[in-house]
Amino acid sequence: MTQFLVITGNEATIRESFGGKITSVSSDEFLRHHSKNFLAESEMERSWSIDSAEALFTAASNINAPVDVAATELGRSLLRLTSSVEQIAAWYGSDSETLERVDTAELLLRRIAEQLLEPGSDVYLQFRRIAGA
Repeated sequence: MTQFLVITGNEATIRESFGGKITSVSSDEFLRHHSKNFLAESEMERSWSIDSAEALFTAASNINAPVDVAATELGRSLLRLTSSVEQIAAWYGSDSETLERVDTAELLLRRIAEQLLEPGSDVYLQFRRIAGA
């Protein structure tokens, strides 16, 4: 199975943050199906899956506890994006139904670090930027 990372926002900004390796959610049936659990239909066209998500989460989980996600490529990329994107969602395999919701960059990185330390190191989160923030 695979760790997924879907981000809703400006394509160019997301592509730049992750080295151009992204896939449109609306063009991939698997992503579209599982993203319906947290995305409105109108958000699908501006949502992108990060192709290197599995490798990014694996690299972050290989850091000794406590995990400093902000010091990883994953953390740096997410921190750059939290002020400009609408949302960020992460899930493993087909389990996208119940994602823990967070609304600050600090809480997003803290919960990623905590979930990476759990058995399996799978991350199930949804960050949604607070309007006006």
